[in-house]
Amino acid sequence: GVYWSAAVRYDERVRRVGPSGLRAGREAAEWQAAGPRSAFRRAGRGRNVLMTVAMQNARRNVVKVGSTVVTNEGSGVDADAAFGLGYAHAEDDFTALQRVFLFSRGRLATLDGVRAAESDYLVQVLGIWDVIAQRYRTDLSPETRALLDGYSAGLNLYAAQHRGQVLPGFAPIRGEDVVALFMLRLPFLYGLDNQLRALIAGGTGKAAPDLSKDRALAIAVGPPRSADGATRLLINPQGPFEGATSWYEARVSSGEGWNLAGGLMPGSPVMLAGAGPGSGWAITPSHPDLADVYTLEANPNDRYFYRFDGEWRRLQTREARVVARLWGPIRVTFRRETLRSAQGPVIRNPNGLFAVHYAGQDDLRGVETFFRLNKSA
Repeated sequence: GVYWSAAVRYDERVRRVGPSGLRAGREAAEWQAAGPRSAFRRAGRGRNVLMTVAMQNARRNVVKVGSTVVTNEGSGVDADAAFGLGYAHAEDDFTALQRVFLFSRGRLATLDGVRAAESDYLVQVLGIWDVIAQRYRTDLSPETRALLDGYSAGLNLYAAQHRGQVLPGFAPIRGEDVVALFMLRLPFLYGLDNQLRALIAGGTGKAAPDLSKDRALAIAVGPPRSADGATRLLINPQGPFEGATSWYEARVSSGEGWNLAGGLMPGSPVMLAGAGPGSGWAITPSHPDLADVYTLEANPNDRYFYRFDGEWRRLQTREARVVARLWGPIRVTFRRETLRSAQGPVIRNPNGLFAVHYAGQDDLRGVETFFRLNKSA
């Protein structure tokens, strides 16, 4: 609603929106800059016009039937479909969506208290937000950024219409939040979070994978092995029914060829597994060896220097601040250093200095990879 400016911006056919919508879009941008609290407090004609324009545009281009999101063929661009997907998912599981974005911002402890403090600290250890700030507009294609803007606009519209359900610190959502979630979620799926937690707890090397909770199934059957000559794809992720990794099934169809039925997790603007007219794919959790742990030689005279290629280098240092809820409105701030070497993030524990280098490190393009996979199906 009050953040519809992103959706107005990605739609170049502004005549569909009209002058009143553009004025409301500019007003929304001003409110967004002032922060979500003032935005939600503001009232009056501007916001009402904006929400009306948003809903008219959504109804014109996006139709939801159950978990099916379809744009009118020939008129709806991919970003329109992403807007509808975000709005539809928010209707069905708004709490889970809000929680995953608080996690990606390193702010989950403001809701869950001290038990989530380590998770928030890991977000800052990985330094993903610094990379996003530097490379968001250069590493991602305009098409992907438009998709992320559309998806975020759908979530923000639902938040504006249901202010009583909005958790503190959630709104507004931006495309950068989605990128951050993918930068965390993809390596965590192969166990990076467990590796980091093991080092924080005093470990000195590779952590053994935890296979106790991994369940998934994917089967593809080609025509030569089918009695009727049909091709079949069974996708059974066996995910939980609720929470951050709960499976949400949907179908998306846009006028730009994004036509796919599949599943996704909260916070994803694209299908993580599914099938289109020409192809399909599945994903299952596994534990490939995609993270290396380096034992650094620390300088005995200065704890912030380590040896690299025969010379002493200084570790990059920063103070992480984790805000955790104690009870009611009372918050406490924990401060702890974050370190980084040439290899990547560094954990200091009683047994030494340990650097981690992992697949997908500092790579913003995870969401774009899945988007291209969606469009190729």
